[in-house]
Order: sequence, then structure tokens, then C-alpha cells
Amino acid sequence: NMSYLASFLKIFMAILSIILITNEFSYKTIKQQVLHGLTRAELFWAKVLLNLTIALFASFVVTVISLILGLNNTETISWATLTGKSSFLLAYFYEVFAYLSMAFMIATLVHRSGFAIGILMLYAFIIDPIVDYKLPNDWGDFLPATAIGHIIQLPNSQLMKLFGIEFQEFVALRDILISGGWILIFHGIVFWYYKKKDL
Repeated sequence: NMSYLASFLKIFMAILSIILITNEFSYKTIKQQVLHGLTRAELFWAKVLLNLTIALFASFVVTVISLILGLNNTETISWATLTGKSSFLLAYFYEVFAYLSMAFMIATLVHRSGFAIGILMLYAFIIDPIVDYKLPNDWGDFLPATAIGHIIQLPNSQLMKLFGIEFQEFVALRDILISGGWILIFHGIVFWYYKKKDL
């Protein structure tokens, strides 16, 4: 449940990532780093590491909050209860990193933080859901924002049970693989841009 609720905050982490990345283009610091000896590949991996760090920190915070709430509201504590749903924490890390990878690509291609944030918001909250609705069957599941959002879907709550809605018991391998494909595509586009374009 915590990983589901915290997943709504990934947009703010994406905005932070966009601002940090686009500032390097705006203030020409990325060009200075190249002139001072950093290779384009090293610059690329530095940005990937930045996104990994943000995702890892967010996952750590969610883990600590989940442990505190869980320990305060559980009578019998065992190793099984502590680790029973830990796969969702790993899935949360993966979901945040996938979303940051999409933001990384947009920020690299657009260069300006305001435009990049606007494009991300427009795509994630308007274009992707509309296209998902229009596509037949489950084809919409292959769209980037939809695929990433499917990693952690519905929380386990009494309200969901009341309406007879099935909640997620495990992280589906299909959603992991689709999102992984998009992560590779996003990073592939950025890597090509860093190699071929004038920074």
C-alpha cells in the first residue's frame, strides 16, 4: 500500500531530475565538462547514476516509513511478516527509475526545464491515457506511462474489497519486462544523442 501511494510522488522526482539535467544544458556546464576531459559516455552514465540515486533514496524513505507503520500496528512480528511483500519495494524502485528514465530522455531532447516538464505532464496525464483508451484489447499496456504505472497498480484495502475489486498480490513479470524495454529505449535514445549531437 505504501509503495502504491508513494508512486504518485514519482512525478515530483521526475521534475527534480529534469531541472538538474536541463540546467546543465542551459548554463553550458555540460559542454565545459566535455572540454575538461569527460567523455560523452561518462556524462551519460553520470545522469543514469543521478536517477538511480534519486530512485534509491525514495525507496529507502518508503521502506523506513513502511517499517515504522508496520511495526507500530503489528502484534506478532516475524521475519515472514517483515519480508512478505518486500518485492513491492523493489518494484517501487524499478518504477521510479523507469519514470525518471523517461524524464531523462525528454530533458535531453528538449533542453529547457519548463518545456520538458510540460511535455512530461502532457504525455503522462493526457496523451497516454487517451491513446490507451482508444487502443483495442491490451495494446495500451505497451505505452510507456501505462506500462510503468502497471508495475504497482491497486492497493490492498477494505474499500477495494467492498467493491469487489481484485488487488495486486504480486508484481507481474510482464509489466517488468515491458517497462524494462522502455528503459532501454529511453537510454538508447539519450546515449545516441550524447554521442552524435553537439552538447
